[in-house]
Amino acid sequence: GNGTAEVIATVIEAGGTPVHNGTEVTFQASVGTIDPPVVRTEGGLARATFRANGASGTARVIAFSGGARSCLLYTSD
Repeated sequence: GNGTAEVIATVIEAGGTPVHNGTEVTFQASVGTIDPPVVRTEGGLARATFRANGASGTARVIAFSGGARSCLLYTSD
């Protein structure tokens, strides 16, 4: 479909505290696009928008920063 979704990554240090503001986080999607693909954290959060761009099915969205990475799935009709 033409769905969009806000994607929010919470980025924390190994000790459980938020990373410093301005830490770079890169988002990638298996289908559709992420806008913007590279963001900087604010208060430990990195925010971007996933756009399905006409694709239907399940998109695998990955956020990574340094050696850490996380994955989520977004389903669009």
